[in-house]
Amino acid sequence: MERERKPLFSAYFERLRRFYQAASRWKRLHLLREEETGASFDPGKLVISCRGTNCTGTELARTLRERFFVETEMATLDTVLAMTSIADTDEGFERLLSALNAIDQTLLPGEERASLPHQLPVRCLFPFEAEECPHESVSLRLAPGRICAELLRAYPPGIPVFAPGEVLTKELLEALCREQEAGIAVIGSEGDFPHTVRVCKRIDEV
Repeated sequence: MERERKPLFSAYFERLRRFYQAASRWKRLHLLREEETGASFDPGKLVISCRGTNCTGTELARTLRERFFVETEMATLDTVLAMTSIADTDEGFERLLSALNAIDQTLLPGEERASLPHQLPVRCLFPFEAEECPHESVSLRLAPGRICAELLRAYPPGIPVFAPGEVLTKELLEALCREQEAGIAVIGSEGDFPHTVRVCKRIDEV
């Protein structure tokens, strides 16, 4: 393996180079590049954006799966992640590229979709304190301003948007609802989102 490492990776990077070059000709889809990420960049993780089109990331992933038999790693509101490695062949890269080329030809301009706001909720209690409080379930309409008593997260990526002890906000709750409507799994530890959210009871209610 040590002897073959250099030619294997050389061939792999050449496949990636050709893929990125071909993707630059897309009209609607967009392949994220190093200069756009602002973070550590792994060219083998192909992040395909459909932002600004009439297609969501979950719809793009579903089309790749059901029409072209290509399974991707994950999908968000506006992106699909395709993982590659030295084990992928020329044929595999060509199958993915051909599928995306075909999909790109069918897409139309669409409205910009608002993703999850980049903000952290205010913490009023430590998680263990919130867990020890008496709880109740309230509707989303009544939830803003209340202290969350469960984990609420969108998957992918699965990072909690709200944790026990944090103040629920209307903006973030509405963003979670938009994610769910687009086919993203929104998971609460109580399992009843978006109907209700588990919150800490107010002191005057205990």
